[in-house]
Amino acid sequence: KNKINSKFKLKKSEKILCANKRKGHFEGVLEVMDRLLNLVKPKFLYLGEKDFQQLLVIKQLTRDLDLPVQVIGAQTCRERDGLAMSSRNNYLSKSERKIASNIYRILKITKERIQSGINVDVAIQNGIADLNSVGIYKIDYFSLRDQESFEKLTRLNKNSRLLVALRIGSTRLIDNIAVPDV
Repeated sequence: KNKINSKFKLKKSEKILCANKRKGHFEGVLEVMDRLLNLVKPKFLYLGEKDFQQLLVIKQLTRDLDLPVQVIGAQTCRERDGLAMSSRNNYLSKSERKIASNIYRILKITKERIQSGINVDVAIQNGIADLNSVGIYKIDYFSLRDQESFEKLTRLNKNSRLLVALRIGSTRLIDNIAVPDV
C-alpha cells in the first residue's frame, strides 16, 4: 500500500481508536482537508458525526493552522432500522446487514445502562456481550470518551460519547452516540 507522505502528524493523544487501527489514515485525511480548505476557503464546513474521531481531528487541524472556517458536526443519518448510513453498508450480505442493524440498538441500550448508574466498564462489557450475542465478534473498540478531549472515561460527564468500531464479515463499520449526563 502506498502511504501518503503527509506533513501532518497526529499527536500521541490522537493515536487511539480508529487512528490506532488504521495507521496513516488520518494523516492522509488531514493532507486532503488542508488542500481543500485552502482552495475553497469556506466559512463553514459541515461534517457528519458518524466518524466522530475524524471530525475532532479536522477541528483540531483548523485550530492548529488558524484556518478561518467553522467546523460543524452534523447528526448521523440512519437507515430505517438505525444503521448509520455508509457506503460500506453496500458490502454487507443480506444476513450481515441484518446483524449490523443491531449496532445502534445496542449503543442505545449501553447508553441507558451508563445513564442509569451502572459502572461504565460493566456497561461496556455488557454491550460487547450483546454484540457477541447477535453474531458480532470482531470488535476493534467499544469505548466511552469525552467528545472534546477524547479521553477515555470511567464515569459519565456532560460531553460523553459512546463509540464503537467492529467488523461484520470483511466490512468495518463505525458508529457512536452522545451520552449526556442526565
